[in-house]
Amino acid sequence: MWPVERSVCLSLGTRHIECGVALGRRWLEGSQASFPLAESGELRCLQEALDLARENLAKALAASGQGKLKTVRVRVLVAERWLSLASVPWSPVLSQRAAVASYVSAHLSATGIALNAGDRLRLNDAPWRQPVLVAAYPSALLELLKGFAIQLGGKLESVLPAGVSAVTGVCRRLPSPAVVAVLEGGEVSFWRRQGGQMLLVAPMAGTVNATADLIQAWQRAQLRDPRLAGMSPLHLVDIDGSLEKDATKHAEIKVLDFAGGLLANTPPALRLFMVKRAISPLDAVQRRPSNGPLQIGMAVVLSAMAVALLFQWGRLSSTLESEREQLASRAPAVKQATQTLSKGEIERVRAVNIAIRQLNLPVGPLMQAMQPPRDIAVALLGVAFTPGGEKGSDSLVKLTAETRSSIDMARYVAFLAERRPFVGAYLVSHEVVETDALKPYRFTVEAKWRE
Repeated sequence: MWPVERSVCLSLGTRHIECGVALGRRWLEGSQASFPLAESGELRCLQEALDLARENLAKALAASGQGKLKTVRVRVLVAERWLSLASVPWSPVLSQRAAVASYVSAHLSATGIALNAGDRLRLNDAPWRQPVLVAAYPSALLELLKGFAIQLGGKLESVLPAGVSAVTGVCRRLPSPAVVAVLEGGEVSFWRRQGGQMLLVAPMAGTVNATADLIQAWQRAQLRDPRLAGMSPLHLVDIDGSLEKDATKHAEIKVLDFAGGLLANTPPALRLFMVKRAISPLDAVQRRPSNGPLQIGMAVVLSAMAVALLFQWGRLSSTLESEREQLASRAPAVKQATQTLSKGEIERVRAVNIAIRQLNLPVGPLMQAMQPPRDIAVALLGVAFTPGGEKGSDSLVKLTAETRSSIDMARYVAFLAERRPFVGAYLVSHEVVETDALKPYRFTVEAKWRE
């Protein structure tokens, strides 16, 4: 989500750019401004407007004393006029990192989107076999924004498509399925909510200057995509506020207030910066921790294991040291007897050896090996390691995971069985979690591994 701190917010629209300095949930006085753009769509025109915006922001920061701070965080929302958004069909190639760029570039080229060397591609985390949303950022645009941040004395922290930010902000408040029209600068795009995902179904679907134009564009989109037919009402996110008042008069259109009623006097494009959201994989600059919930689960499991093992190791080491001191203090006459340990001492030594083997477990490589590929939607819930009793013998790892389908469950077990250092994996148990609205499959897998 947007941190509650000082941030320079910049919205690059189709017809104008808007800027302001956010201080938590309010705006720095005098920092909000709007600057028109020429119709040519050239970066030269954008540069001129950015220069004006930078001067306005610098004055506002200096007048308030905020300019004395060493750095500012610059966050940018970009209209589709300045980048490319497209939906790419799912393919097994998307799970192969080396081939992703060429596959996406070829598809974009086939749809008329030309990429230049240095352009930055970002893909979202779509469910298995679902279309993947791709954002292509021109390298010249990113260099322009980076220079803007540097000249302002700050750091470029986030660059995200405005439409993506808009639909992310309203997604949780919508039923499923639902259709959202995102309007900015007279251009409309249609998105469809499916489960917890927002899918781009019609990018740049037409020019809209009135509510009648929006309805016509919506009717054309329904003809092109039968899945949209009969879905009502049409939810509207009007980023620049051009149709908000007029569209509310139509029963088949529901205008969404993505800012939740806050900051009514703030331009809609700037209100987007106040919407709480997670870090998006489509962000050109800001990157989230890899695999999000999976990595968090791994970190929790590893931390718990480390604490338990260290506690056990300390306790057993203390006991063993005490036993050694007792043996060393015995008289030489009973030296022969001390060479044969008692049953209790043998058990303690074995326990210490087990603790040592647990501390020496290759936890990092094993957790990495358990990480599912992008086309298998599985979340890891817990892991338990059991080291082998003797050197060279197989060790066990038992993991609990969750997925939405039995197919992904079976595919993940097969994936583990072929994944080194595992030498076999089998399903121990599984169940459908009836108390969960999504009714996911929760299952347990035991896998053998060998060093």
